[in-house]
Amino acid sequence: MSWTKTQKNVTIAAFLGWTLDAFDFFLMVFMFKYLAAEFHVPLGDVTYAVTLTLAMRPIGAFIFGRLADKYGRRPTLMWNILAFSLLELLSGFAPNLTFS
Repeated sequence: MSWTKTQKNVTIAAFLGWTLDAFDFFLMVFMFKYLAAEFHVPLGDVTYAVTLTLAMRPIGAFIFGRLADKYGRRPTLMWNILAFSLLELLSGFAPNLTFS
């Protein structure tokens, strides 16, 4: 069984998206020391914040998955992207680690 051109392109795009997501996360791991210094907190506080973020991923996936089943994938994705963008913008103005 051979793949169509569309199937190959989708597989490559999905792999690259996953790779860039992982790359983004691992770049942040290399910045822990500098983030702790910037926010004047112990290194453990920064790693704890990242642990909480990763722990919340399945909960967010569950919530947005249920919303997508109820309201459709497109509107849910649009709200997800808007919420992410707003929170990402506001995190740039965070005065301390608690608000970021």
